Amino acid sequence: CFGSDILNDLSCLIDTQESFDKYVNDKVRLSFYADFVYPLAENATLEDFYNEKPEGEFSDELKDARTVLWNILHKYRMKLICLSPASFLHFGTSTELLSLVTEKIDDYKFLDWSNTVNTNRPSKEYAVYNSYISKSATIQKGCYIENSTVDAGTVVGKGCIISGVTLENANIPENTLLHGLKLKNGKFVVRMLSINDNPKENIWMGNTLSTPLWDAPLFAAFDSIKEAALATLQGVKGEYSLKSSFNEADVTQILPWEDKLDDKIRVERILDSISNLTPLSEIDGSLITPRVRKYLIRIADKSGFSLKLRIYFYLGKLLGDENLIFKSFDIIRETLLSNLSEDNTVKDALHIAKDEVTARLPIRVNWGGGWSDTPPYCMENGGTVLNAAVLLNNEKPIAVTVKRLKENKIILTSTDNGSYKEFTDICELTSCSNPHDPFALHKAALIACGIIPREGEYSLEQLLDKVGGGLY
Repeated sequence: CFGSDILNDLSCLIDTQESFDKYVNDKVRLSFYADFVYPLAENATLEDFYNEKPEGEFSDELKDARTVLWNILHKYRMKLICLSPASFLHFGTSTELLSLVTEKIDDYKFLDWSNTVNTNRPSKEYAVYNSYISKSATIQKGCYIENSTVDAGTVVGKGCIISGVTLENANIPENTLLHGLKLKNGKFVVRMLSINDNPKENIWMGNTLSTPLWDAPLFAAFDSIKEAALATLQGVKGEYSLKSSFNEADVTQILPWEDKLDDKIRVERILDSISNLTPLSEIDGSLITPRVRKYLIRIADKSGFSLKLRIYFYLGKLLGDENLIFKSFDIIRETLLSNLSEDNTVKDALHIAKDEVTARLPIRVNWGGGWSDTPPYCMENGGTVLNAAVLLNNEKPIAVTVKRLKENKIILTSTDNGSYKEFTDICELTSCSNPHDPFALHKAALIACGIIPREGEYSLEQLLDKVGGGLY
């Protein structure tokens, strides 16, 4: 690996078109191993460097180039770091790369290599790196997909390499290479080749060209990567060659593109787990980065009841965030309350008709289906409970008594546990979600009946004036 100091020094070789042409041509075919590595050796000499076997032929131009390289590089020293386990791999062509990551991947299990890394849809039939693949897309055997989004309706033929593109309803012929780039002008180019095409030759996708493939203007630029991919697949020609698109590529956009895909894949994996009701213990909490958390909450806030509450619940559990867990229960409560009559504010017509009323109920015995009538299950699936009403000593043993009070206050009592409390603050009565509150059921009944509003700025005195007195 070259450090930034070496790269900065080497940049003078190509910092102008003149210097680029001087050092990149048929007479000066610089080789990484022979020309860039050799001067870093401590015992290397300039004379021996001149005699190192070149990539092409010896020439005066090559000698001048090696003199410049020597002056730049010999002040640096090469360091050897021995890695274990390790293996030396060489893949200089598309076919070699494809073979390495597909059919030969098992040869490198000792390096902990896998044919699928960071994807929502792993497969043994093809290799994937940092890519989202729709469930309705078809990827045939022996393909390699990296840093890409393969959306619905796309069919990728056998033996393809797909890199840095977004595809939707696309049909990729077998043995095709697609590679997307963002240019410095903000537009996108998608280059298409056959897997066996050689940029140095005059052949492209089985057709003979008048210039080497590297220089042939074959590809058009568009405002989005999806448009560029579709146009290239449809044969739309443009002014960009492999060379010009390479030189004009905005390399600063590569990492943000990969990060965006990484976020999308993490989000989809979490959403798949939620839709499949995967147990929390089987979900990798490390998938949730701060960006993914924000992404999921945005999705939740635009989603329906079921997905919304589960995103908050799963996030809360996986992150250990009680506020998110409480939010999931808030969603259930808000949905239940939204089904109450209209705006659930106290109406002028609502008033106390009798000074005292007692309602009596039998005991309920559930034979089956218990809790299927409880939110959120019943809200998503409906509920079916088989129960029976039972008298105790021939009487209905459960009683609720409501009385009118002269004072503008509400008194709640529970004979079962001897609890008693007087309320003059409406805020205390609107909170009924604490299961340890002995009056949680009393408060919920007052809200459900419309005595206590869910929203609005009212005092308890104002409300009780409307209904005609306090309540016990």
